[in-house]
Amino acid sequence: MKFILILLLLSALAYANETVDKAEQAFLKKEAEYKQEYDKKVLKLTLIYLKRLEEIQKNIVRSGDLEGALKVKAKIDAIKKGMNVTVKPDKDQLSAPGVDIVVGKWNWSSKTVVTFTSDKKWSFPHGKNTVKGKWSKDKKQYTMHFPNGGKDNFTINGKTLSGTSGTGIKFSATKIK
Repeated sequence: MKFILILLLLSALAYANETVDKAEQAFLKKEAEYKQEYDKKVLKLTLIYLKRLEEIQKNIVRSGDLEGALKVKAKIDAIKKGMNVTVKPDKDQLSAPGVDIVVGKWNWSSKTVVTFTSDKKWSFPHGKNTVKGKWSKDKKQYTMHFPNGGKDNFTINGKTLSGTSGTGIKFSATKIK
């Protein structure tokens, strides 16, 4: 009789353990679903925040405040690093992808103001006309491509641009905007 009682108790205990295991598994499954939903929402908000920081950084770069742009870039990089996003810092790129440090207005040593745009174009007034061309970048070297096929090469250090024209004349410019 004791044996049957022990057998019944063991059966009841096994059934109770199985019920607890099922409840625990259901809880863990639900917890994982909530965590996944939470992580998606946090990621979405973080991406929105990053996009806004990148917009702020673009505006700071356009204003010529390179120090401020570097501070915002450091914040963006820290957030991306925390998200396990690979961040490859580029000291010449002080803004969001697609907006290079060259973008803005530069006061040439000849007192001409040259405007570089993010769509890789440049222009400056010349009398009643406007001279227009395209620009490119290879590592730290920039090239202005003129409509007549000429090329001027330059580098940028902070707010100073310096280079040599296609005819060998040295030039420089200071970022004003």
